[in-house]
Amino acid sequence: MDPFIDSHEDVTIEAVKAPVWHGVPSIGIKVRTDRETLIFSSDTVNDKELWKQLYTEKRTQHFQVSKEEFEAAALIYGNINDYIERTWSEERYKDAVNTFNDAVVIHDIAIRNSVVHTDYRRLGNSALNREKVILTHSPDRMTSEWVLSNAGKLFMVKGDRFFEVVGDELYVLNADIYHKEGGKYYVGYRHEHGRYTIYEKDGILGLSQDGAESYGTPLYRVELFEDISGRYFPKLESNNAVYAEREDGQVELVEYTDDGSSGIVVEDHRARLSTVGCGS
Repeated sequence: MDPFIDSHEDVTIEAVKAPVWHGVPSIGIKVRTDRETLIFSSDTVNDKELWKQLYTEKRTQHFQVSKEEFEAAALIYGNINDYIERTWSEERYKDAVNTFNDAVVIHDIAIRNSVVHTDYRRLGNSALNREKVILTHSPDRMTSEWVLSNAGKLFMVKGDRFFEVVGDELYVLNADIYHKEGGKYYVGYRHEHGRYTIYEKDGILGLSQDGAESYGTPLYRVELFEDISGRYFPKLESNNAVYAEREDGQVELVEYTDDGSSGIVVEDHRARLSTVGCGS
């Protein structure tokens, strides 16, 4: 498939096929300017080991006619899978591996055993650079050391880096973990006295406060912050308290008691955490 290219002023949009492995015909999209490249990889498995297998592993062909008749025929009726000897060419493999060079990538993710999405535990075997990837299409509950996207977020690509746009500010995404749970989005920064422990089990990350060994191997402790419109606030541990975003844009901590509710405007920790981390 030849890439479709549509140029408008200084932006080029290109359809890319080589690295897209979805089971059904599909494409990824590459958007380029003179200085930036952004790729939306579409639903696909990004796995160099799988890709290499696709071009090196030969399958037995099952001809319904003799090989001489097959090679001489102008038209053959039958199941195409009976005739396929190799799924990918070596050229496609090399093109797939190199597609993501110097690009910021938006990539679909799964936890495990997905046929058409990259498993989180296999990201280290992908052609992706963690510093340049935004993961999307993730499950409702997930813990990741790679940046997780969330509904309503706005990102800007500048050169070979991406930033989150929050009001008039651009922020790096430098958290140690990103966590989604219960419709909320959190970031975590390493802290030796952090309330939460990050665990790893079979390549999958999780977090907990109770220290149960069943969660897996403990890796490090973190302090968690709830992300509200790109601003960071300490995770609330009480069921009687919530953060509320006011019409003036400020965030209020609202606490409920038997006598009613009370609120106080709270400080955004994003600027501090973007430069020094919460452990400093």
